[in-house]
Amino acid sequence: MTGVPKQSGRDDDNRLVALALAGDVAAFTALIKGNENKVYRFILKFLNSSADARDLTQETLLQAYLCLASFNGASRFSTWLIGIALNLARNHVSRAPKFRFIEYNEEIMPDTNTLDNPSLKYQQRAMLGELVCAIQALPAALRESMLLIGLEGHSYEEAAQLQNLPLGTVKSQVSRARQLLRQKLALRGLFD
Repeated sequence: MTGVPKQSGRDDDNRLVALALAGDVAAFTALIKGNENKVYRFILKFLNSSADARDLTQETLLQAYLCLASFNGASRFSTWLIGIALNLARNHVSRAPKFRFIEYNEEIMPDTNTLDNPSLKYQQRAMLGELVCAIQALPAALRESMLLIGLEGHSYEEAAQLQNLPLGTVKSQVSRARQLLRQKLALRGLFD
């Protein structure tokens, strides 16, 4: 039964794509509306810069519009869109190696205002900051797989498809990324 809603969503995507290709602007708007925030959040986690994430989100949506005919329906539309975003983010980073700094960004940090204890609030923010730094320090291939699976919630199969890698490679990259994160955080006294 769990496969039925996913297939239904895929069918809806395919129907909207067909309508958009026939010139129905409202259909393309419907496709984008449900995915724009997801794309932005993915790029923001990948680049950790809200300004660049906004720009690349717009570029992703433009590329999706221009390349819509290449969407074959083999995956969900959102997976295809994240694939475009991933390629654009990779290109952005490769063209701007100076970009590899860590910018503190409130948007990727969870809301800690519900905590009554200021000391606990500070500790939680510090730990999350350390985690963000540790993720950013991972080698690019490991970081990409970790972001797609660990933070974006894609399946291993989807991540393999998005990165054009064998499934076993993605699984080993995520395993290695988790191992490196545990080691880095243990060295900082944040993980036992």
